Amino acid sequence: MLAYCGLRWSEPRRARVEHVDLLRGRLNVREAVTEINGGRLARGAPKSHEARLVPLPGFLVEELTAHLANRSAHDLVF
Repeated sequence: MLAYCGLRWSEPRRARVEHVDLLRGRLNVREAVTEINGGRLARGAPKSHEARLVPLPGFLVEELTAHLANRSAHDLVF
């Protein structure tokens, strides 16, 4: 996902199932997580401070469809 979608390292770590639109092949980047103060994780807005839609390649949509099966909307993708 990082290599094919141009995401920052912190963005997929906070992606939730509800942020993935498999029908349209998009990820709604709304949150990120960063490491601060020697290992503490802090969540917040992406670096740009704005949500954005990122297109997902077809093969990745197929992989995510299987990966996200039977998960609730609020579960983390990874």
